[in-house]
Amino acid sequence: MKPVLVIWNDAHAGTSTWERIEDLVDNEPYEVKSVGFLMSTKAGGKRNHVSITQSWSADSCVDSVLHIPAKMVVRVINLAEETYEYLSKTGANSPAIPEASNPTGS
Repeated sequence: MKPVLVIWNDAHAGTSTWERIEDLVDNEPYEVKSVGFLMSTKAGGKRNHVSITQSWSADSCVDSVLHIPAKMVVRVINLAEETYEYLSKTGANSPAIPEASNPTGS
């Protein structure tokens, strides 16, 4: 289990009311950023998706699972590695550094 930031392009509404077709201007992707614990398919993740959960308990219960279609994912950033690198570069001394590099403790 590792914390990640997933940057992905979501489907979205093009209008909120009636609009003339020629007035529709929506040429950019609708980028979303979601944070959670990465779930493998063996741990409940969905095939061909990036699955994350908001919370993961010690007795293997999860809450607020989000399955993002893999083709919509722009980038997945490992937050534990990013945190460790940031703290190392800044010289910050934090007891969380060993936990950040291996959040499961295994």
